[in-house]
Amino acid sequence: MKQLETFKFDHPNSGYLCDGEFWETKSLLNAVKEQRCRVETIHLNSRDWSVGFCGSEGLRYIDLACHVKRCMEVDMSYPIILSYHGNIVDGRHRVLKALACNHKTIKAYRLDHLPKPDRRTT
Repeated sequence: MKQLETFKFDHPNSGYLCDGEFWETKSLLNAVKEQRCRVETIHLNSRDWSVGFCGSEGLRYIDLACHVKRCMEVDMSYPIILSYHGNIVDGRHRVLKALACNHKTIKAYRLDHLPKPDRRTT
């Protein structure tokens, strides 16, 4: 598993949106460091993956193709990040790849609390 410090994220406009507040991926990674989150193993069969994901309404084929490409290119050695409620705040593409490849578990950091949002969207 790779160290968090070596994580390089270069996809623009990526982050976590919840109730009109937005956290950039960099802020979430900093929160993992500041809160000294430990990596835990998440059993993929312990969640309901049949529900939709944020922003999936009106998805076009080209949009889906771009998502599939991103999913298959992700580096699975980086743990995902979960909120204190268990929501995926970073790593949705890694989860999708794990599900598509029939992985049984995935590594994750769980935040004690979300940092201050980077901006409001509403």
